[in-house]
This record gives sequence, structure tokens and C-alpha cells, in this order.
Amino acid sequence: MAEVLEGFTYPGTVLAADVRVRCDLARDASNMVATPEGFVLLVPLPDERWLTFIGDLDDGELAHLARASPSEVVAAGIGRRITADVAVEDVGWATSFHMHQRVVPRLAQGRRFLLGDAGHLSSPFGGEGLNAGLHDAEDIAWKLALAARGRGRPALLESFEIERLAADHHVLEVSGRIDGLVRAAVQAARTGVPTSPATPAQRAALARSRCLLDVTYAGSPIVGEHLGPGVEPPPPPGPGDRFPGRTTLTGTEHYLLIFGTADAAGVERLHRRWRGLVDIVGGTGGPSASSSALLVRPDGHVGFRATPADAAGLAALDAFLDSYLVPVSI
Repeated sequence: MAEVLEGFTYPGTVLAADVRVRCDLARDASNMVATPEGFVLLVPLPDERWLTFIGDLDDGELAHLARASPSEVVAAGIGRRITADVAVEDVGWATSFHMHQRVVPRLAQGRRFLLGDAGHLSSPFGGEGLNAGLHDAEDIAWKLALAARGRGRPALLESFEIERLAADHHVLEVSGRIDGLVRAAVQAARTGVPTSPATPAQRAALARSRCLLDVTYAGSPIVGEHLGPGVEPPPPPGPGDRFPGRTTLTGTEHYLLIFGTADAAGVERLHRRWRGLVDIVGGTGGPSASSSALLVRPDGHVGFRATPADAAGLAALDAFLDSYLVPVSI
């Protein structure tokens, strides 16, 4: 499977290195320092070490890189950009690279799948690329497990590319925003004109985006909803959204959360046909509707919502499950 990563390359050259520095920077988060000379990002690692990114290198630093070891350039680059008491004591490794904003047009072909940097590249500032790679693995793992057990229909594996391509484009958008904020901070340091501070709501939204908690699979072929006549959609989380209480649901099965009253015969049919694949439990503190059923997939995203959880709603859920899973009994 050969695919071209389509997109663009950011201007400039960046140094990456594993360093030990003497400093008083907090180690509970990353530290971004924007200066007229460029930026330094210091990310805490175990054993009092840091992963650092230094950019953008100017012509003099590039010439220095050509004739000196990367370790020397790292020490000089940090010293030039950070005038505070930050001293490089050791450089484990160092390399130069160009940052990219790219994604492949396809993530799957037959039984071959692309995950992580093989399928998408982004600015490293917020760690979205690493997070997205882990989410790629999370999306495909439960689907492969069910397919290997003979419990998944073709639509299950086919949904990987659809869901993760949409998510990866969202990730690149978020990564691009963060990269723009860093470059704006460097420009502000050069001109002395400060940027407008973000509002608390904007900071909270950006933090949620950086953690990829706002990624949704709405529109996926294995995401759906049934609303009874005249019923308004309940409040979030909706189909495709991440279920906020997923960590309380142990195991690797689908979970069907029943809120309020539900059609007893429909629940029994679901239990009989989908045993071993769907665990049916009572929900608490969820949708405000007096009757609702929420299907949470093994990856923690809402797969289906039926409101109300009457005979028609549970029949729609049963048909939905049958579109990508193989039941115990037909």
C-alpha cells in the first residue's frame, strides 16, 4: 500500500533533542518560550530530562549545524533564545527536521491499514500527532478483534478509514491552530506588539481539542440514531461523540445504557442476540429523556442512541448492530 502524504511543509528548520538542563521550569507541563530569536519548547521526560524543539534556525545556525555536532547547536540555540538561568548540561541525542501538515487520501486497502505518522503528520507543538496515532490504534484494535473472532461484518473494518480520516483532518486543523499561536507569539516578541489574550472559554475549548476530546465520529456508517415521532434529540453526548463516563465501564464489550423505562421484550431480544458483544446495564445521570438507550462502543464513542427505548427504538438498535456485527442467533 503506497500513499502520498498530501499537504504542505512549514517553512524553516527545527532542532529536536533529548536534553538535561539546569533550570527552574515547572515539570508538570510543557514550557513554550517565544523570543525574537525563535521558540524553544521543553517537554518533561523521565529522569529529569526534557524533549526540546528549537526553531526556526536562521542561516547562521544552519551553517553551524553543517560544520558542528547537533549537540553543540542545541546548546547554542537554547542559550541564544532563553536568557534566563537555563543551562544545557547534557544532550542525549539531537536531530534537525522540517515540520509538516500532511495526511494520506486513504488509510486502508484490503487488509492493510495506515496508523500514526504513516498516515498523517502534524506540528509537534501540542502532541496531537502522537495522540492521533494512539486513537488510530484504539479505533482499529476492537474492530480487528471482532473480525478475527468472526463477529464482525465487512462494514466494521471499512469504517476505520472513514472515521479516522475525518478525525485526522480535525487533528490537523487543531495542530495548525496551535502552530499559528506559537508563530504569532514569536512575531509578537519581535515586534513588541502583544497578541490578544484568549478568553477562558477559548482556552478551555483549545485544551479539549488538544486532548482530542472533541473528536466525533458523527456521520460514520456504524453510528446512528432513532428518534420517535415528535421527539427532540436529547442533549449531548450524541451519536459519534466520546462518552464522558467510559472509564467507569470496564471490559471490551459494547455497553447498552438504559435510562428510564424500556420495552422489556426488546431488551430481552437484544440480550439474547448480542450476548458476549453487548452488556446491558442501567444508566444513571444521563439523558434527561424519561426513556432512552445509549450504545457505547468499546472505544468509548457513542454508537447509537434510541429515544425513546420503546419497541421501535430497540428494534432500530437491533438492526443497527446487525449492520456491522454478527449476532449469536439470527
